[in-house]
Amino acid sequence: MKNKKNIGITLLFYSKRKSNYTSFLKSYVLEIKDWDDLQSEIKKITLLNKALKYVGIEDIFYVSGLFGEKEILGKSYIDEITKIKDAKKLLLKQKKYTCNFQENNQKEKWFLFSLIYFYHDKNTGDKLSISCLTPIFADNLKNAKIKVRKFCETEAFMKKIVLYKLDKMYYTNLKYIGIEDVSYVEENVEKGGAYECSFKTYRKIEKIKDLLPSNEKMQTSFKQVISI
Repeated sequence: MKNKKNIGITLLFYSKRKSNYTSFLKSYVLEIKDWDDLQSEIKKITLLNKALKYVGIEDIFYVSGLFGEKEILGKSYIDEITKIKDAKKLLLKQKKYTCNFQENNQKEKWFLFSLIYFYHDKNTGDKLSISCLTPIFADNLKNAKIKVRKFCETEAFMKKIVLYKLDKMYYTNLKYIGIEDVSYVEENVEKGGAYECSFKTYRKIEKIKDLLPSNEKMQTSFKQVISI
């Protein structure tokens, strides 16, 4: 029997209102054992999103574990930013954080932090910036930031950001830059909700369908992630 692995996926949905179409990119962490198992889990998710029409898989990516604190829930490389001073420009002022424009009246809630790191390998000369996501449970933003500060530069956490097996990169070459953005996790992840969601409006449905990569590309990404 195959062991289950944790993977991240972003699914593409849309809704139609009058003459406009709105795309929804929703990200989840799943524990699965193979491609067929993934399809079964996606079917369960679509049932939770009955108000939206499912289009397909937009991305499959590495996560360090299930949804929880001190876990990496996706990352992106910013190859064009090769100087620390430019990486610092990615950091939003606190008043511009996404959470300031969201509503969440819960006493304690999940925050989703986007953190910026700078990577410099002195042996190869490689330089780039990395943005990664990690969730924090706290009663307010101030305390959430305190919790992040306690682990964001630790060896244990930075080992989760870059993996030599996947990235051919060493965590010892990472430097923490700061907080890029903070948002609320608006859905209930414990009940199958997405930990991140974004949307955009289009005039034509074809524009939304164009967001999807090929099935072959997604299967290749799946094989990479599931083998870690």
